[in-house]
Amino acid sequence: MIPHSSIMTDSANSERIRKKMASILPLSDAACTLLLQYGNVKRWSKGALLLKEGERCREIHFIEDGAIKAFQVKEGKDINLSFYFEGEFATNLKSLRQELPSEHNLQATEELLTCTFTKADLLHLYTLSPEIVVWGRNLLESLVIKQEEHAALFKLYSPAERYTWLLTHEPMFIQRLSVSQIASYLGITRESLSRIRKRIK
Repeated sequence: MIPHSSIMTDSANSERIRKKMASILPLSDAACTLLLQYGNVKRWSKGALLLKEGERCREIHFIEDGAIKAFQVKEGKDINLSFYFEGEFATNLKSLRQELPSEHNLQATEELLTCTFTKADLLHLYTLSPEIVVWGRNLLESLVIKQEEHAALFKLYSPAERYTWLLTHEPMFIQRLSVSQIASYLGITRESLSRIRKRIK
């Protein structure tokens, strides 16, 4: 399998993804360069679907610029499940790992630039580099931890406590998302969120 002809858009973006990869697990320059050779730089317009509900997820997206939301449609309304911003990886882990149809959508909420890796390419990379094997395992663990934190947020905390948690731990949510998007993510109405915000202020 021949590596994709993929070049980072500029040195700043290249450095950002290298730092993010190193934060998951330190990689040698050779392993990092090899990994990046298989990443496809993609541009997505606002509203573009990276993954549709019912499709099998076959990609992991590193966000260089922009944002992605994971959501389901229930009774004609978007139910926001998660949001991803610059420096984060976005995928549907269950669908990717188990070859199952995705239960939600992934959509660009802004103009989006990603460095995208296919599952097939990552599996091939594992045959080329033991370092990347360990790195991939650590990436999956970090994605699982994020899912567990999200589940705990909804099991253990009240809506007001969830919003307070976002203020402390996820400032991008507050800075980049609308009140309606945050309310949907927290599982409450826009009006309820407005009351919570007034009390916290």
